[in-house]
Amino acid sequence: MTILRGRLQGLAEGVFEPDQALFRSLLGQVEGLSRLIDDLRTLSLADSGHLSLQRAPVDLAAEIRAIVELLGPELQAAGLVPQLTLEARTTFCDGARLRQVVLALLENARRHASPGALRISTTRTDDAFVLSVEDAGPGIPAELAAHIFEAFVRGEESRSRQSGGTGLGLAVVRAIVHAHHGRVACLPGTHGGTCFRVWLPEAG
Repeated sequence: MTILRGRLQGLAEGVFEPDQALFRSLLGQVEGLSRLIDDLRTLSLADSGHLSLQRAPVDLAAEIRAIVELLGPELQAAGLVPQLTLEARTTFCDGARLRQVVLALLENARRHASPGALRISTTRTDDAFVLSVEDAGPGIPAELAAHIFEAFVRGEESRSRQSGGTGLGLAVVRAIVHAHHGRVACLPGTHGGTCFRVWLPEAG
């Protein structure tokens, strides 16, 4: 907010010359504030028990493919190569909220994971839908992994701030998953990185 106010004041007083680069910077600041407000609202609703869900049959495999395609250029720029293993089958859930979960997990990988494969998979157990997002590194220490879904918890503090994250993305993931009566975990990956895994009960 301070940066945005300063830039706008500079424009109003003629300190800054209006140009495309500055306007893009201002737009980025506004979008960041918008994400922060949305995340805070979701967490506030969850904390008060008012995070409502609009459940319907959703093909989450198709949704995940669409999101990966949408974020393709950003993932590629970060050196991440998505590898999808998705089981096509409908799940009774809130599709819009689950898209938030997938976006947050992929954004987290884009901001913090080392270049390499980004393995995204869905599987079924007898009573749950399971989503896994696994990167190739650098991994998260066990003491941090235990608290990674709490608001404003960050790994590699300076790098996290430079990446522009709000520190709320994974807390929002947990809130949405819990609203579905599911669970989420941060686990050691099988390829030297971290695996974020979401379980959603079939019965909701």
